[in-house]
Amino acid sequence: MQQCYNAEKAYNQAVNDASNLDGAEFDVAQQRAEEARKACLEFENALRDHELVHGCLKASAALKS
Repeated sequence: MQQCYNAEKAYNQAVNDASNLDGAEFDVAQQRAEEARKACLEFENALRDHELVHGCLKASAALKS
C-alpha cells in the first residue's frame, strides 16, 4: 500500500514540476511523470490481485457492516 502511495505522490510531484518547465527540462519531467504513472498502476494492480487472492475485500466489508 505504501508503494502505491509513494508512486502516486511521485506522479503528482512530477506533473507539478513539469507545469513550470519548458523544452528539454519539460521532456524529462514528463518522462518522470509517465514512469511514476506506470508504477502506480502496477502497484494498484498488485494490490487488487492480492485482495482477490486472499479475500481481503470480503473480510474488510464484513468488518464494516
